[in-house]
Amino acid sequence: AWARRFAEAARGVLHSRCPADVAALDGHADFADAVPTPDHYLPLLYLAGLAGDEPMSVLVDGYQGGSLSMAAYTVGYQGAVTQA
Repeated sequence: AWARRFAEAARGVLHSRCPADVAALDGHADFADAVPTPDHYLPLLYLAGLAGDEPMSVLVDGYQGGSLSMAAYTVGYQGAVTQA
């Protein structure tokens, strides 16, 4: 449940607000579980910075093993792939 809560919070920031606000997710209640190491979170910060005020789109979506979000985001592309 924590993985989905965090992924939905991230998606909400990336779709409806300034993507650069994604840095504020470090205050989310599930951050420590969702981001135990920074290696998959830091690239999101770079991409959010590049997006500026343009909302980001989901490129790949889904979960692996129940708690590993496979979400990948893009800027300026409106296609999506959903994994089971």
